[in-house]
This record gives sequence, structure tokens and C-alpha cells, in this order.
Amino acid sequence: MVVKTTITKVKVLELREKAKSRAQQRFFGMVRAAQKGEMDNPSSEVLDAADSMKVDDVKKFAKTKHKGLPEKKKIKESFTPHKMIDPSTKKEYWADTYDKHLKYKKMGYVHEEKKPRNCGCGKDPCITYGKKKVEEELTGDMKTDLEKYRVPRGPGGNPIRIGDKVRSMKGDQPLGKLKVKYGADKVREYYKKNKAVGESAVLDANKKLETQAWRKKKQKEYAKLIAIYNHQKNLQQRGLGSPTKRKQTSESFEIDKSAHKKAQRQSKIRNLAKDNKNPNEKAAAERKLKGPKLAWEEFKKHI
Repeated sequence: MVVKTTITKVKVLELREKAKSRAQQRFFGMVRAAQKGEMDNPSSEVLDAADSMKVDDVKKFAKTKHKGLPEKKKIKESFTPHKMIDPSTKKEYWADTYDKHLKYKKMGYVHEEKKPRNCGCGKDPCITYGKKKVEEELTGDMKTDLEKYRVPRGPGGNPIRIGDKVRSMKGDQPLGKLKVKYGADKVREYYKKNKAVGESAVLDANKKLETQAWRKKKQKEYAKLIAIYNHQKNLQQRGLGSPTKRKQTSESFEIDKSAHKKAQRQSKIRNLAKDNKNPNEKAAAERKLKGPKLAWEEFKKHI
């Protein structure tokens, strides 16, 4: 996977599997701490990275060792030709060099406007790609607000999903506003004491199903052991002994290599003597062949 982190408008840093500098490793260490909810007052860059990146990818960058890494990675500046627009006339100008870009920028020209992505819903902003504006404010009643913005939480009252953890650290999000207004400790205590309707019942039902599955598994293993024991006991009563003893007393024999080789040679010679279209080879094989000819071989001459 390739992760791109924008440093400035013209500088882009590509990260592949491991951090390329100590500064990068420290940054992803802060991102991982924000994902776990262990960082106080993280910056907006850290929160954005924690919300957009996967946990496994962040772990790879954060675990990189400092040995052999520079403090900062040197990045070459690159320029991409682009269009710039005159806001008054809406006329487009092509900035193919960085000097032209600076020139048009001083003249008040702007970059080409990017059309916002839309999933096809036809709404502005888009329900999928558009930014969700938080317009609702807290009512002031702690119980009403906490129930209104309830999310799945663990036994300690903390959010389970990483996205909810990140949103609880942002002051412009409802989860973050709850912590600021009422205090993080009071919010956790409330959710610990007041679980969602049916939440405890669902947990109990899941635990019951897991227990039943474990019990069925153990019963199958026990029945298998009992069947093996009864089979061995039956063999002993019939005087056949256990399967282990039968394996130990099984007969074995050795092959005489020289005799086996001679038998193979005789078999090859006999095959040459039978149905061989080359008369010389057949005559030579018959001379070397030991023992009387087969009855069918004599009979074929008279057919």
C-alpha cells in the first residue's frame, strides 16, 4: 500500500511500509496513540490521519526503528503544469512553468476549480462524499444529550469503533462536545451504569451461544475417546490385542537384491523373445533364454 502525505502544495511524500525518517516515525506514533484514545489534545493533522488510515498500516510505520534513519527526509520539489483561471473573465491560462504559476498568482488568477464528487444522490453536499456539517447543538441536559449521541461502547464506557474514538477527540463533533461540556469521566460513568436497551441481553445471549458451542465440541471429543476405548477393549477380549501391539508384532521380510535383479533380466529377455519382429534379436534372446519354451510359443509357428 502507498500512503501519500501532503507536506505543501507542491511537495508530496510517499511512504511504503516503513517510515523513512525519525520525524515520520514519531508522527505515526502519535497517530497510533490517537487511534487508541491515549493522546490528549492531538493536532488536526494527527486526527485526520488517524481517521483515514487503517490500524495495521499505522502500526507498520510506528514500529520502524530509528537506527539508520535521518531526522528528516529530503524531498525534491516538483511542479505539475496546470490551468489557472481569471476570476473576472473566467478565461483559462496554461501555467506550464513555475514562474508562470507565480506570475498568474500575483495577478489574482486562481487554480482550476475541482468539481465535488457525487455518488449519484443528487444532493448538495453529497450524502457519501460531502462533508457533514454539525448543525445540531447540545440541549444542556446531560441525559438527553448522551442518549441522543449514543454509540457502541465497551464495558469501560469508551467507544469501541476507531472512528468514534477519533470523533470524540474533535471539538466540532457531537462526541467531542459531550466530553468538553460534561467531562470525559462523567460521560464514561454514565454509559457504564446506563447500558443501551437490550445491550446486556445481547451480550448474555452471545455468551450463552459460545458456551453451547464449546460444550458440543467437548462432547464430540469425549464420545470419540469412548469409542476408541471400547474398540480396544473389544479387541483384547477377543485375544487380538490392541492396535499398537499388532503394529509392533507385524511381520516383515527382506528382498534378495541379486535374485531380484536376475528375475528382472530373465523377464526382459523373455519379452524380447516373444513377438519380436527383428529375427536377429529374437534368435539371440532365445539362445540366452533359460528353461523350456511356452506351449503357445511353439504352437504359433504352425499357424
